[in-house]
Amino acid sequence: MARRSGTSRYVVAFLSVLVGVAVAAPFAVLKFGDLAPIPPPPGNAAPRELTFQELLVICECCVVFYAGTYLTGRRLYAAFGTVEDLEAVRELSGTHMRLLHSFGGVLMVAAAMLDQPAGNKNLISAFLSITIGLAMLCSGFWALVRWAFEKWTRRNRLNSGGSS
Repeated sequence: MARRSGTSRYVVAFLSVLVGVAVAAPFAVLKFGDLAPIPPPPGNAAPRELTFQELLVICECCVVFYAGTYLTGRRLYAAFGTVEDLEAVRELSGTHMRLLHSFGGVLMVAAAMLDQPAGNKNLISAFLSITIGLAMLCSGFWALVRWAFEKWTRRNRLNSGGSS
């Protein structure tokens, strides 16, 4: 395969961010629509601080954005990029993806569970958060198992002298 220009990297990055925004924006609208409205402070009072529920929704939206961006970038590089670009992205994002999926999945499920006592009006958003969170946890666990297996086989190959 012929080496493509550096512009394809920017195109992949741009398209990945667009997909990340396209996924996170409706999720944010759905989740912020569930929050109880808080009246603005009267007059020239200092702006109010964010509530715990608002902070959870912001974190959830960030997790959805980054997961969508990373996964789209990896898929686009696999389909249209060079082998070197794909390997570079895999190496650079490998640890990020394991951490994002593990901690992000826990955050998504926990946020949905913590939101229930507050009277979540929209069960669709809670179901969506739990589904995304569980998928991320499974993906993170699978990535961790694959990583450990690769380390184990590499160590065994080195210990056996590299012979097959």
